[in-house]
Amino acid sequence: MEVGSELLLKKDGSFEFALAYGANDQYGKGCWVRKGSTVEVIPAGRSSASTHHTPDDSGFSGLVLTVSGSSLVWDINGSGHKGRFEK
Repeated sequence: MEVGSELLLKKDGSFEFALAYGANDQYGKGCWVRKGSTVEVIPAGRSSASTHHTPDDSGFSGLVLTVSGSSLVWDINGSGHKGRFEK
């Protein structure tokens, strides 16, 4: 299935996220925070990011991404599939 995603991390600690996965579109805004080797992307109205968010979910519940050089890696629910956001 075709997939496309975009993540904009702003210097003020806010973010915008978009994902298109087949007929499932997701969008989110909120804040982000770096914690060691991870970046948590937390949607507005939530106190933490979901550690189990997948492209199949009906809404955006946040992401926990691993810092890898200048990229952020999304381990998609421990499935062995990974997404990579690059600068």
